[in-house]
Amino acid sequence: MTITKKYFQLLVNQELESIMESFRGFNLKKFSSITNSVDRYKYLKNLLPEIGQGSSRVVFGIGKGKVIKLAGSFTLINYLEKKGDLITAEDKSAIESRLEASYKKGIAQNQEEVDIFTNPKIKPITTKIFDYSNDFTWLIAEAVREVKLTEFEKVAQVPIKVFENIIYTKSISPNLKDSLKELSERYFKDFFSFFKDAIEDVAKRKFGSEEELYEFLNEVIQTDFYKAIFSAMEMGLISGDIERLEHWGKTTDNRVVIMDYGLTENTKILYGF
Repeated sequence: MTITKKYFQLLVNQELESIMESFRGFNLKKFSSITNSVDRYKYLKNLLPEIGQGSSRVVFGIGKGKVIKLAGSFTLINYLEKKGDLITAEDKSAIESRLEASYKKGIAQNQEEVDIFTNPKIKPITTKIFDYSNDFTWLIAEAVREVKLTEFEKVAQVPIKVFENIIYTKSISPNLKDSLKELSERYFKDFFSFFKDAIEDVAKRKFGSEEELYEFLNEVIQTDFYKAIFSAMEMGLISGDIERLEHWGKTTDNRVVIMDYGLTENTKILYGF
């Protein structure tokens, strides 16, 4: 789903956090007992701030650095309610079909997130999941803030441009090490100029040749950060999403994580995202 700027600002905007804390009416047990998807949405909508809504899930803030991701896209609910009896049976049926389709997609994405999160190899780059329903209609995860380019590059240890190429190359090449030689040749002269601000521990290294840069990149891809990314890709996480900075965030304990990892090759094929 598309995460709005509000999602990024959730933890840094203290006023919003304060507002969220005031929603004492939210009761997880009561919410869990609601069986109708539209009624679930209305329950959350009446009590919690809506942070973002995409094609198959909607996100609400529940305070204390947590969000709830609900399966389904409900942007047409207001339209249905406003039209009331004026809407044609044909249009109503079409809208209900779209809601049902988005609901199934959202469930699939929630299930993929749970599956990926429970893989210990991938945990270093995933937001924590605290709870979820047995049918995956909802899950509760940690909220994150926007990660700055310099923060991301410090963890990735390479400029974003080089990171994008590493991920893309990994997605199409069976032997990444061989492809790193080509990247080293391509970026040797301009490697440090790509950084917005040079990373201190990287900047201290002097690459006197393309071979030295290759050795450095080979070391980088052996770190836990990249091992977790490659494991996620093996589970079907889409490389195009991993490459994009806006898909990454930073947690309250300063981990750089991928925020929304429910869209995989599997869900893409099954549900036509």
